[in-house]
Amino acid sequence: EINCDDFSECTKDSCDSKKGCVNDNIVCDDGDECTDDFCDKIEGCYTDKVCCNDYDECTDDSCDSTDGCHYDTKDCDDYSKCTIDDCDSDIGCTHTTLICADYNRCTTDKCDPEVGCIHDLVVCPDIDECKSEY
Repeated sequence: EINCDDFSECTKDSCDSKKGCVNDNIVCDDGDECTDDFCDKIEGCYTDKVCCNDYDECTDDSCDSTDGCHYDTKDCDDYSKCTIDDCDSDIGCTHTTLICADYNRCTTDKCDPEVGCIHDLVVCPDIDECKSEY
């Protein structure tokens, strides 16, 4: 019998009566979309984990073995009506403090996280002072 072994773990070796030795490449596919599949002539099939990092701090990166990489948008809402929520792809979620100043001397300005800006009227010592805003 003819020995058709090509000494590669990446081929299936056989002998065809008409063609002679046949060394068909094997498919190294583990069916997992989170791995890259390779073949080493000595070791055979092996896998490397897929890197699903899109380098965007505004996404949560993950891998599903069926679908591959997922880049889901982060929810940056801090549930405070006293901040402006945003996302910067370099630094991630940001929460800028809302400025509630209405520049009216006859109100005190504050922010309630559940309501937002509040402008409470204050009693002015001089009525005319409340007529002009600065």
